[in-house]
Amino acid sequence: MIKKKNPYFIFTIKIIIFNILILISCTLILFQPKLDENNYLAAIIDKHKLIETVESPRLIFLGGSNLAFGLKSEELVKEFNYQVVNMGLHAGVGTNYMLNEAKPYIRSGDIVILVFEYDKIIGAEADNTILELLLFYPKGLRFIKKKQFAIFIKNLPKSLQRRFIGIFNSNINPIYNRDGFNRYGDLISHEKYIKPFQKLSGGFIIPDYFYNGTDKFISIMNDFNDYVIRKGAKIYFLYPCIPNDVYDENIKNLSKLNKYLRRIQKIKILCSPSDYAFPYDYFFDTIYHLNGKGRDMRVKKIINDLKKVINKRDLN
Repeated sequence: MIKKKNPYFIFTIKIIIFNILILISCTLILFQPKLDENNYLAAIIDKHKLIETVESPRLIFLGGSNLAFGLKSEELVKEFNYQVVNMGLHAGVGTNYMLNEAKPYIRSGDIVILVFEYDKIIGAEADNTILELLLFYPKGLRFIKKKQFAIFIKNLPKSLQRRFIGIFNSNINPIYNRDGFNRYGDLISHEKYIKPFQKLSGGFIIPDYFYNGTDKFISIMNDFNDYVIRKGAKIYFLYPCIPNDVYDENIKNLSKLNKYLRRIQKIKILCSPSDYAFPYDYFFDTIYHLNGKGRDMRVKKIINDLKKVINKRDLN
């Protein structure tokens, strides 16, 4: 008579093997050749130093790389007499992480401006970027909530692959590098490149039924709004810049999205998607990354939008 294998025993063995594979993956990722300290993602170290040390009151911008490539903070400083902290780096770290890493440092008198890429607004989660970011900034692990660890584990294989093919090698990218950021957290290494790439990378289509993902986003935003208000700070929402043709492809559903956000989200929205639809030649290499000319145009629009709710500080 053949004995049946105990299902609980088999399950336990699978769990043990799974955890061993995770441990091996983490070890292989972490103990590859030395990380490049001038890597683009390493700029998170400097951005945290900014938000931790720059005195309040401040304008704090939270979002993805649309802010890294597309903000001209010195103009905002001149206009409003507020110091600026641009935390924008990479949308792939996810909305939850971007908000959680800023929370401990928001103080009374600060003004928080949220500018998220559209895929995040309709509910896209973090990707393998979050794991790669933590290689440069291990302290960031405390900003990852328990429910996000599934995403963290899911992306281990991809991060391992990227490590092996040399994503963190010593070759310095002339644009995407830590030294390319200025003292406010704006990337300026791409300013001299006027013409956009032949074809901008990225793209999106707002689906007809975006509500499930957007409801999750709104819930996160409303909780963050309440937190900011309790800290004695203010908070506002702006849309990111996209090329005119991408806007035209999504015009109907972007209008629906804007109306839906305004109806349910607590955070005051200072613009419409159409306000930040720009000509193609204002972009650098993706549909969210502005070049120097685009940055000049955007900061003028941001100043006009913020003037609706912010007065220039009297320094006397």
